[in-house]
Amino acid sequence: MPGYRVLVILACVVGICSCQRLEAAQLFSFSAASSGWYTEDGKHNPGNENYLVGDDGDDGLETRNYFIFDLAQLVVPAGKTVVSASLSLDTYTYLSPYPTEDYALFDVSTPATALDSDTLNIATYADLGTGVSFGVRTYSAADTGFVRTINLTPAAFVAIRQAAGGQFAIGGRITTLDGQRATGLETDEIIFGFSELGVRRLDVVVDVPEPGGWMMLGMIVALCGVRRRSRRIRAEWVFRPFGA
Repeated sequence: MPGYRVLVILACVVGICSCQRLEAAQLFSFSAASSGWYTEDGKHNPGNENYLVGDDGDDGLETRNYFIFDLAQLVVPAGKTVVSASLSLDTYTYLSPYPTEDYALFDVSTPATALDSDTLNIATYADLGTGVSFGVRTYSAADTGFVRTINLTPAAFVAIRQAAGGQFAIGGRITTLDGQRATGLETDEIIFGFSELGVRRLDVVVDVPEPGGWMMLGMIVALCGVRRRSRRIRAEWVFRPFGA
């Protein structure tokens, strides 16, 4: 019976620790406040939230895209941090002569207000496809018409944490363009073609390691082992045959 009571106590501790862990994690979801694109000659239409990215073979200009999120509701209490983040996007259309294209995400240093309002800025175009890597995903024709999720990097976690309460911007470009402009053999290499205001969602998980509860559990498990061993030793001593 004592052993049964120990198991019950152990189960309760496991439950308490599990509940603490579940309560510690919190998911925040944000729809994009805005999105858009810049072509490599710096052109941008502030009223167009299409987030096409790639190379339009008709004009021979690469296009990079961006997304802006309002993180006013993101709360990261002291001692906690962003432990996971992902960007989910409606693919709309994949158009390329190649079976796959790699879409990469980067940090953006251009202020969100300027990013969304400028009509001509080559420096902003460059900013959207360079800098710190925030994630990458390989796309194919099979993604057309579906929402796909890109897991962000730890560097993005830090940037999101720093942007809590304000605005967070992320830029993107296709890193596998064939670069055949000089040959005149260009073809379309596009992702998110004809995109509109579909799913453009940033999911952020805020959590904190809670080693205290699990240390307690480990101590209880160890204690149970010690008690069982001591009982076995006492039993062996009490029932040991005389002269053994």
